[in-house]
Amino acid sequence: WLSLFRAGMIDKAFREPLERCFCSCVRDSTDLRDDGKPVDGPTRIGISILFYGKRKSSFPSHCMVGPDWPLVVLVYMMMVTINGGVLYAISPIGWPLVLIGAVGAICLLWAYSVTVFSDPGIIYKNDYPSAEDIERGTTSVNTPIMASPNSIMPAVPHTIECGQCDLRRPYTARHCDYCKLCVDNLDHHCPWSGKCIAEKNLRAFYAFTSLLCFQIYYLIAVVIYYIITLAMEAPVAPSF
Repeated sequence: WLSLFRAGMIDKAFREPLERCFCSCVRDSTDLRDDGKPVDGPTRIGISILFYGKRKSSFPSHCMVGPDWPLVVLVYMMMVTINGGVLYAISPIGWPLVLIGAVGAICLLWAYSVTVFSDPGIIYKNDYPSAEDIERGTTSVNTPIMASPNSIMPAVPHTIECGQCDLRRPYTARHCDYCKLCVDNLDHHCPWSGKCIAEKNLRAFYAFTSLLCFQIYYLIAVVIYYIITLAMEAPVAPSF
C-alpha cells in the first residue's frame, strides 16, 4: 500500500488506471480558461475533474474532484461504515442518542462534500491580463485594467507570471504541484480531501474538521455509556 502513495498523495501510476476505468467519459481540456458557462460534460481541469456546473462555483451548484479522489472514496466509506455501525450497535439504549449521532453524521458528510466538491479558488488564464494585454492596454479578461491617473500606462493588478500554468496569477496565489493549477490564497493540499484547501473551501474544511472532532468524541462517549449500561444491567451471579 505504501507504493500507492508518494509524499502523501495518490501516485500517478495508481490513479491513472482507475481514471481510465471509471472516468473514461472525461473530456480533456488544454485551454485553462473560464467562459462563465456550465460544462457540457465531465471535463478535466489540470488533473482535476469537473463533472457539472460552472468552473467557478461551489457544491452543489457544481461538482469538481481533485487528483486524490480515490482517497475521498475511502474517507466516505470509512465515515459511513463507522457512523452507521456504531449507531446501529448502540440503538438499544434509546432513539434520542441515536438521533443526535445521525444528525451529526449527516452534517459531517455535508461539510465534507462541500469541501471536496467545491472550487478552491482556481486561477484561469482570463482572470488576469497577460503580458500582451498589458502592452496593448486592452484585455478581455474578467479583471478589468483600470487607467492610472499618473501614467499613460494602464494600472495592472499585482500579478506574477506562472511558467507552469502559462498565466498570470496574483501574489496571493500559489501553484500547486499536485493539482497542476494555481490557486488563490492556497492554505495547503489535503490528500484526504482530494484537492487543495484554499479561500473558497477553507470555511467548509474548518466546519468538517470541527464536526469530525465532535462526532469522534460523541461516538466514543455513547459507546462507553452503552458498555456501562450493559454492565449495570447484567445479572449478578449468586454467591454461596
